[in-house]
Amino acid sequence: MIMYPQIDPVALNLGFAQIHWYG
Repeated sequence: MIMYPQIDPVALNLGFAQIHWYG
């Protein structure tokens, strides 16, 4: 399984950039 970081747009809307890992 290849994991790569994705920025959660909802988190950006809340005012902070949280990285979620999808694979």
